[in-house]
Amino acid sequence: MDPKLLALKLFDKVVLAGFAVWLVLAAKGMVTQPPELGLKDQLDKDLRSIGEHMKGTTVPVAGDPGWRAKLEGQLGAGAVPSAKPAATWLFHRRPGFLHNIFVERVTFRCKHGAPTDVAADASQRGQVVVRWKPSLENEYVLCTYELLRRTGETGDWQVIYTAGPGTTEYVDSKVAPRTEYFYKVLSIAEPDQDSPVVQRHGMKLKDDELRRESSEHGPVRTQRDIYVIPQSVIPVTEEDLIRDPNAKASAQLRVYKWDPETSTFQNQVFPNVRLEQPIGEKKKLRGGREFDFTTGAVLEDVRHESRPHPTIPGHQQKVGVIRIRFADGSTEEFNDKEKPAELQ
Repeated sequence: MDPKLLALKLFDKVVLAGFAVWLVLAAKGMVTQPPELGLKDQLDKDLRSIGEHMKGTTVPVAGDPGWRAKLEGQLGAGAVPSAKPAATWLFHRRPGFLHNIFVERVTFRCKHGAPTDVAADASQRGQVVVRWKPSLENEYVLCTYELLRRTGETGDWQVIYTAGPGTTEYVDSKVAPRTEYFYKVLSIAEPDQDSPVVQRHGMKLKDDELRRESSEHGPVRTQRDIYVIPQSVIPVTEEDLIRDPNAKASAQLRVYKWDPETSTFQNQVFPNVRLEQPIGEKKKLRGGREFDFTTGAVLEDVRHESRPHPTIPGHQQKVGVIRIRFADGSTEEFNDKEKPAELQ
C-alpha cells in the first residue's frame, strides 16, 4: 500500500489517542493537588493558630514610677543571685525580663587647688595692678583670697587685701616709687553649702586642704616719681678748705616731681643746696596752687668728671655729677648733661 494512503488512514486514530491521553492527565490534576499547595495550607493554619493565641495573651509591663524603686531594690546586696558573675555587670533574672545594669561607683569630694597665673602690672605710675586665676582643680568649694606683698628680697610678707569669691584683681595704690615688690595669693576654701551634691553627701575639706598658696611673683618695680637734675655743681677742693675749713660743696638742682592731679611732672629750681641738706620743699606753682617738691633725699656728693664728647671726636667735656641718698639708704647719680627720656 502506498505510504501516503496509509498515513492518511491512521491519522484520525493518532489524533484520538493523543486527545485521550490529555483527558486522563487533566482528570488527574483535578482530583489531586500539588505538594506546594499543601504547604501553603499548613502555613495558613499555623498563622491562624498564632493569631488565636495572641488574642488571649498579655505582656506584663512595669509602670513608672514604681519600676525605678523595684529596679533599685533588685540591685541591693543579696537581693537576687547574679545569673552571670562579673566585676561591674550584674545580670538579674525575673519572669519575662532580663535586666542588664552597669553599676558605676562615683565618689564625690571637695577639691581645692592653689591660685595660678599671678601677674603684676606696674606700668601705671603710683600703682600696681595684681591679677590671678582660681585653680582649675577646684570642685564644690567657695574660695576667698588674701593678697600678700613683700618689699624687696628680704622683707616680710603682709596681707594687703582680702577678696571674696569671684574676685581675681586688685589695684595696689599704697606703693612707694622706685621700689621692688613681690606678690603671692593665698586661697582659703570651704565647701559650697548651696550645692545639692555637698548637701546630700555631707562633703568636707581636710584641714590641710583649706589653704592653698600660689607661687610668688616678682620683683615688680614701681615707676619713679622724682628726678633731681643738677644745673651746676660746686665741689670743694683742698685749697677751698685751707681758705675756709667750714666750706661745703653745693649744687643748684632742678627737682622734677610727678603731679597726680595733672598727670605730668612739675619742676622747680633749688639753688645752693649743700651736702647732707634735704632736697626740695613746698612751693607755689603758677596759678597759686601749692605743690610739695620734697624728695626724701639729701645731697650726698658733688664732683666734676671729664667724659668723651658725644658729638666731637677726640674731645673731652666737663660733666657735673651729683649723688643723692634716700631715707632707705639707696643712692642715685645724675649729671648735668643727660636728661631722662620722659622729661624731654
